[in-house]
Amino acid sequence: MYFKSSEEMATYFWTTPGITKLIVSDCPELTDFAPLPPELVELDIYNCPLLKTVTELPASLTSFHVSSCPSLVSFPLLPAALTHFSFSHCNGIHTLRTLPQSLTYLVITDCSALAKLPELPPNLLNLEIN
Repeated sequence: MYFKSSEEMATYFWTTPGITKLIVSDCPELTDFAPLPPELVELDIYNCPLLKTVTELPASLTSFHVSSCPSLVSFPLLPAALTHFSFSHCNGIHTLRTLPQSLTYLVITDCSALAKLPELPPNLLNLEIN
């Protein structure tokens, strides 16, 4: 599926119920996101060099992966249901907000601007920082 704008993407989301997985890839002009589907469980964002912000994440989200989004400066509040979170090549990220207690998997790769991690959740089973 190809969308020319975040508004077009939002219209599709709200007229097509039941989307649980979304992969956004190779969007050189995408700068922000329209509201995401409320039933979304997995969100992957790859190679969106102008993406600066991601809107509020749905409460149902359990897996969130971001790679090669160098203009991204922050993540929204991560949902309580999130268990898997990874991001790489996002050099605009300087800090992370509180990580959800449900998080079991965290991978951070080549994010040189990230200076400090928040307190790690007690259920974390896999932590990789490169």
